[in-house]
Amino acid sequence: HSYDWAPMLAQFREAQEAVGGRIKLHMGAELGECSFAPDVADSFLDNAPPVDFTIGSVHCYRTASGEVNDLTWITSTDPAVWYAACESYFEELIDWGRFQVLGHITLPLRWAKELRGVELDFDRYEEQLRHVMRRAIEKGLGIECNTNRGNEPLPGEEILRLYRSLGGEIITLGSDAHRPEDVGCFIRQRQELLRTCGFRYFTTFERGRPLFQAL
Repeated sequence: HSYDWAPMLAQFREAQEAVGGRIKLHMGAELGECSFAPDVADSFLDNAPPVDFTIGSVHCYRTASGEVNDLTWITSTDPAVWYAACESYFEELIDWGRFQVLGHITLPLRWAKELRGVELDFDRYEEQLRHVMRRAIEKGLGIECNTNRGNEPLPGEEILRLYRSLGGEIITLGSDAHRPEDVGCFIRQRQELLRTCGFRYFTTFERGRPLFQAL
């Protein structure tokens, strides 16, 4: 229930000094699995310095017995096992809402394919996705278009078009780099994808406020 922000703030100041006016830096946080422990997530944010941007994300699912497991722990190549995990995954997405954007809402596609070579069809989840995105729009939240480092974007074109057709306008772009060489990977190409899906803007945030940037 406590998090020491001092090292992060020190690193942030060092980075600001290093880049000077060449890059405008923002401070943010990814709140993963917050629906599993909302009291911990609330405490984290209640004690946080002013942050520009927070992503709410889910990387885990509940088993039939109620255990919480990470998607990357699934070793099966049986699509049925992955689909069972996806059912739980959708239930967890938007139960807690102290963030600006839902991150990589089709993440199971990444791990099923990249780790186990399993191709999943998310068409079967259109109604669940429609429900999640409607709730996000009602709450004034957006979604992320995760470039997935040049692989299949999360979500892909069909779901991006669905979000736009529901009236969704708040959408961010993130490369989910994990490595320095992947920072910013495929951002410009995904800007073009957003244009083809009917978006006129992508979104950045300052102190939690959306700023709409022309595509």
